[in-house]
Amino acid sequence: MPALNVQVQPDLSPGLDLGGVLALFSTAAELADAELEITQGNDDGPYINYDFRTRDLARLWEVLQS
Repeated sequence: MPALNVQVQPDLSPGLDLGGVLALFSTAAELADAELEITQGNDDGPYINYDFRTRDLARLWEVLQS
């Protein structure tokens, strides 16, 4: 299944609203009929991976751009 990964590194964007990112990505996944998996870690600083899986990657990208 096609996938798209977005990684956020909070230390590089200290003003970023992580709750807002989660809300936007969750809504986008719903609208694009995609699965969203979230993982976190700390390799040379904290990170959050947002992994989208969908049969229609073009639709997901369209939704994310809007």
